[in-house]
Amino acid sequence: MTELQKQEKPAAPVTAIQKQWQTAQYLAQSDLIPKHFAGKPANVLVALEYAEQLSTQTRNLSPISVMQNLYVLNGNVGLSSKFIIALANSSGKFDHSLLFKEEGSGDSLSVTCFSKIHGQEVSYTVSMQTARAEGWTRNPKYKSLPSLMLRYRAAAFLIRTTAPEVIMGLQTDDDVRDVMTAEIVEVSEEEVKKSEALADELMD
Repeated sequence: MTELQKQEKPAAPVTAIQKQWQTAQYLAQSDLIPKHFAGKPANVLVALEYAEQLSTQTRNLSPISVMQNLYVLNGNVGLSSKFIIALANSSGKFDHSLLFKEEGSGDSLSVTCFSKIHGQEVSYTVSMQTARAEGWTRNPKYKSLPSLMLRYRAAAFLIRTTAPEVIMGLQTDDDVRDVMTAEIVEVSEEEVKKSEALADELMD
């Protein structure tokens, strides 16, 4: 062994967090990820962590799919409602995919989300009356797409109350919107318009 070989030290092993950070830096350079991740490797790193937490033994989530469905607004993080339904349907927690039943119409419309867990039926019902009482109808989509919006809400509540581990306690995009709306107190008309514009962008 030469003197140079004796002096050389083996490289320190790369830790898991260092590997994730390298991955985050690469992904942050892509034009195909949402703008709240583009050029922000620290945000991407958080998304990678969420992807790992939400993955299961039978379902390994792609960080890209998580980033495409993860919303951040004023420090609040939420998953898209359609994504949490997909997570529930592929989680193995429910005996079959989430199903929906509608009753009534207009102001009397209600939607029930239901499935089974170990053979026992589980369900959650949300109505337009609930939507008005909770202030959700400030979102204009409750007028244009009431059935869809109630489906999203019913599914989110069913998952939270029967299998919360599916979404690891994360909020939905609707929850993020609710928090943002609740924080608009005695602000100028211009600030209200900016907040509403952000909320509309979130729901697109």
